[in-house]
Amino acid sequence: MAEMNEYYTRLLGNYLNNACSPQQVEELLQWLQQDVANRLLLKQLQAEFQEAMDSNAEVPAHISDRVRTRLLKAVQPPASRTYKLLFYRAAAAAILLLLLGAGLFYFGRKAAVKNGSSQTASTPPVQTTLPKKTGAFITLANGEQIELNKTGNGRVTGHGAVNIIKLADNRITYDSTVNNKGAVAYHTLTVPRGIKMVQLTLADGTLVWLNTASSIKYPTTFTGNERRVQLTGEAYFDVKHDAAKPFSVLTKNITVNVLGTRFNVSAYDDDVQSNVVLEKGSVALSAKSAGGTLTKQLVPGNLGSFETGAQNIAVASVNTEEYVSWKMGYLIFKQAPLELIVKRVSRYYDVQINTSVLAHSDETFSGRLDLQNSIDEVMNLVCLGTSYMYLPNQQKLAVRK
Repeated sequence: MAEMNEYYTRLLGNYLNNACSPQQVEELLQWLQQDVANRLLLKQLQAEFQEAMDSNAEVPAHISDRVRTRLLKAVQPPASRTYKLLFYRAAAAAILLLLLGAGLFYFGRKAAVKNGSSQTASTPPVQTTLPKKTGAFITLANGEQIELNKTGNGRVTGHGAVNIIKLADNRITYDSTVNNKGAVAYHTLTVPRGIKMVQLTLADGTLVWLNTASSIKYPTTFTGNERRVQLTGEAYFDVKHDAAKPFSVLTKNITVNVLGTRFNVSAYDDDVQSNVVLEKGSVALSAKSAGGTLTKQLVPGNLGSFETGAQNIAVASVNTEEYVSWKMGYLIFKQAPLELIVKRVSRYYDVQINTSVLAHSDETFSGRLDLQNSIDEVMNLVCLGTSYMYLPNQQKLAVRK
């Protein structure tokens, strides 16, 4: 049953984007005609799912069970043949939304069939355009660059009194046993657009997850009575506690000061707004305005936001998972504007998507996007149930016809 649902999920998506062959359309229509008699169930499932989304709660497990056991009884087709085709398109959208909404958004998508061994000749091919796995680089104090995808695990280089160690799973650390009493050297780790995030362990033991299209400048060892790093883009920090040495993250528009805590900073140059989300501990968020320096204390669960040219720092209580899920390999959105979502997806896959049709759109998206999927799959899911469709060959959104 699970494999069948996986296949028809893809088939429905292709149908909605006019990418089905005549044989596949016939197969889809036959599937929709099988014992479809209970539209009330569909409405109930959609209502329960939306209620769970609105309340920030997890979707109840019984919704997923109903999807599996009564999926083919979700809709009642109209009697008139004139409207059957339009009905089946609407039914396809509704059932696909149900499949992806209750199955993918909050229960996680099932792994794809390995090696295609269970796929039939009529099964549409799965997209393979995945984000790149490597490509980050470290710029040393003398300007030399080390491309991480060209080095194996182990000691990358011994530069001066510093040993850089590359570990498995895109992790970088510095050998803390090296005696470094000379001048402090600064390195910069850069993760270009379309490149998988890198985990960095700083000299004090602080962990940093650096997101795509981001860079961080840091000393190879922390001296004096403070610890400072400079960030462009987005990173998640798990700061090693040291009351004698406060830790500071400096960006173009904001500064975050902490002792030991876990938080996320998003400060891309092409974003109007800079955000800090706190998961544990406390932080002081500072920003410069025309009237002087602004400062706000954040507590766990707070989102601190500052817009360029603003006269205040906005603070709100949020579900932090929506802001830090990227470091686990997926993105979570709740009623987020489509343009914002496309911008984040574009960064991750390094694809420039034309969104001019969204200039006056107020449509939103709620759900979970698996970043291991292809950009075609991700964008088709984002557009599902909206007035728009993704045209991969033209790398743009268009109004659905």
